[in-house]
Amino acid sequence: MIKDKNLMSYLFHIVFILTVLILLFGRSFVGIYLFNLRLGEYLVASSLLLTLVVFFCYFFYSDSFRKIMNIVRVHFAIVVTFLLITFLTNSSLLNSYTYKSSSYIWTLGFLYVGYYIFSYVELNTIHLNVLFFVSLLVYLNSVTVTYVPDLLLDFFTNNSDKLESLKGADLVMVFVIATFFSLKKLPYKRLTIDIFIFLSALYLPLVMWKSKGAFLGFIVYVLFQLLNNKEYLRKSLSRNIVIAFISIILFFLSSLAVVRGSDLDYGYEEIIPVVANRKVANNDWLFLYIEDGRIYSYDGNANWRLQIWQDVIEDSISDRTYFYGVGYKEIIPAMDDPKRQGWDGKNENVHNFLVNNYARGGLVHLFLFLYLYWIFLYKYKEKDKSILIYTLPFFITSLFDASMENAHFPVIFYFFLGSLFSESLD
Repeated sequence: MIKDKNLMSYLFHIVFILTVLILLFGRSFVGIYLFNLRLGEYLVASSLLLTLVVFFCYFFYSDSFRKIMNIVRVHFAIVVTFLLITFLTNSSLLNSYTYKSSSYIWTLGFLYVGYYIFSYVELNTIHLNVLFFVSLLVYLNSVTVTYVPDLLLDFFTNNSDKLESLKGADLVMVFVIATFFSLKKLPYKRLTIDIFIFLSALYLPLVMWKSKGAFLGFIVYVLFQLLNNKEYLRKSLSRNIVIAFISIILFFLSSLAVVRGSDLDYGYEEIIPVVANRKVANNDWLFLYIEDGRIYSYDGNANWRLQIWQDVIEDSISDRTYFYGVGYKEIIPAMDDPKRQGWDGKNENVHNFLVNNYARGGLVHLFLFLYLYWIFLYKYKEKDKSILIYTLPFFITSLFDASMENAHFPVIFYFFLGSLFSESLD
């Protein structure tokens, strides 16, 4: 294995620059075409090759990844069962769609990149400041969506397969990456916590406005961080009162910016209710009901997801694919309906990471991925509970969005997760 610290530093900065660009531009960035292939396809291909390299190194140079051998073994089992499922469903390993539909398997390769690189390189204050600055840029651009520089607009229009603003899941990713490592590594802990609270107050209305699922992941992350740093919060009651007062003001101003940036005209007294209830039908968070043996929702977006998930389960039972899934050669049957594929006809995702695993790889892959995330969320929490704090918001968000089935979201998530394993298991 490579042990040149200078080379590791170069590789780290390449990935870090890539991280910054993905955080800023999201799906639009990985959709850029280079030589008739999208950047996201290069990322998936590179992570596939990295995965194979790691497997080779694990079997012949086991010391390189012995501290995370349980993760490597589960990933290896996922790949082996992927090959078996491909064979059983008559999928072709020479078809590019096979790898597109299974990208969530291969992007795990970036965990090993982070694990290995961060064994030689550490995030410094400059990196953390850049991530913080990126979070502010993302926030400002998201609340002023009416303004996009013509140069950027023309570039992505002409060179990317998709031009879209950052989704709720993307905003959570930006917020977590920018704040998590700052709280973990910066020396002025109390000041860092104060800034974290202020940034939370700014982001909260924006995430709430974008997505209920992202909002849930966001709230869980903020609460965990506050609990994890409660000893600093207990030191000064008067300071906490001032911080809370400023945060309330920032929350209201951010809510105002979000609503007004969306070209909606409401009075000041209506701003908070509008933000809170935008994604909620009938001003009621309890919006589920049962009819004819199926679960429905009064909320259109929630109901769209619920019907897809139930169709996936019903299809698997009727077609007897519940054990090994439908495979990777074609669109999931539940999504083979133009009404479910979005305005551009390109959406094929069921917007739930676990349901997608079940649809593609049946109970076999569902169990393996649940076991993998059990390792992430629980097995290492006694050694470093920050792994739990970092992983949980991403996992929650993935249950309501297609985040893990895209290229950009899991690449960033796994890369920095690898850094945590490298650090905590050192």
